[in-house]
Amino acid sequence: QECGYSPFCRVETINNITFGNSVTEIGRTAFVRCTGLKNLTFDNSVTKIGVYAFFECTGLESITFDNSVTKIGPGAFYNCNGLKSITLGNSVIEIGTMAFYDCCSLTNFSLENSAVTEIDAEAFMRCSCLKSFTLGNTITEIKKGTFAGCSGLESLTLGNALKYIDDSAFNGCTSIKTIYSLNPIPPTYSAEFTNEQYLNANLYVPKGSLAVYQSTSPWKNFWSINEFDSTGIENVTVNDSCEDDIYDLQGNKLPTQKKGVNIINGKKIFIK
Repeated sequence: QECGYSPFCRVETINNITFGNSVTEIGRTAFVRCTGLKNLTFDNSVTKIGVYAFFECTGLESITFDNSVTKIGPGAFYNCNGLKSITLGNSVIEIGTMAFYDCCSLTNFSLENSAVTEIDAEAFMRCSCLKSFTLGNTITEIKKGTFAGCSGLESLTLGNALKYIDDSAFNGCTSIKTIYSLNPIPPTYSAEFTNEQYLNANLYVPKGSLAVYQSTSPWKNFWSINEFDSTGIENVTVNDSCEDDIYDLQGNKLPTQKKGVNIINGKKIFIK
């Protein structure tokens, strides 16, 4: 069954929602401007979040998707400007157009271990507080305006299947300082980064691919291009002690955290 068309529009007193096992889809504009909603968890029955389902739910702070949701529809969380945390289940395969447009409180997002294969145009446009983003290894394309206006984006990890980046994907992303590109073959990207980024940002590429990046635009314009062993983080083990296990991207154990990307207890963490 579908949780209908705008049945709770502007109901500001809704704080929490529990969906019964019979609800499989959240329909178009179902909870538009329910500004009192703070936390949202989708249980094991919901498979699809409809178009603009939670449009301008400005009080929403966290979302947890379980392992049944497969599609987040266009504009599903458009202008949820209080949203700080998103936890994806392993079943989400598509993030729709403008799904998280103008979610300007979101600071970090990772698709590293997700099943997402498609991020539609402008999905994270104007997420101005977004500092780091990690694409999964199942994504082949970054579409039009996906991160446009993400002026705070500092660290970007591009998965090893990425082949194409639209010219407008990073418009206005003036703060990028670190890029990890995991594909040995440089993704096609006809646009340019800023001169400041070419001078000051660090580009990391897989071991053995330095020469091809140094000969391919626009990647060749970075002054700092470094190789790293992208397989070094795959076999990190986590012990049961109270102390953190800290590694660099080459799989070397570190005594303390360092600036940049650290592997802490098996998870990639960016340290400013």
